[in-house]
Amino acid sequence: MRVNTSHSSANGGWAVARIAGGGTGHLVPTAFSNSLHDDTTNQTLVTFDRAKGGGNADHNQPAVTCTLSGTGTLGDVLNPGDTPPPGTSGSGSVRFTLSVTAIRHS
Repeated sequence: MRVNTSHSSANGGWAVARIAGGGTGHLVPTAFSNSLHDDTTNQTLVTFDRAKGGGNADHNQPAVTCTLSGTGTLGDVLNPGDTPPPGTSGSGSVRFTLSVTAIRHS
């Protein structure tokens, strides 16, 4: 899936994704959520949830949810010079999860 950021709004960043690799049409996102969980200390470090239109955007249309997850160390995701949160370590194992809910347009 390729994201075409030229359709992003100036006040929200809701870009449209073109379906590629065996499909046609576009996906219009209606919600995003993500989290960063420290598996070493079993604590959630960051969460983010945003729904377009306060959760009322295109709510009557069929939607698809895509989720991506990856693992690494906390030091991999910190900016240079950042200090790890209290009780954590830069070498601790973390899991990042991103979910996008979108509706399909031909």
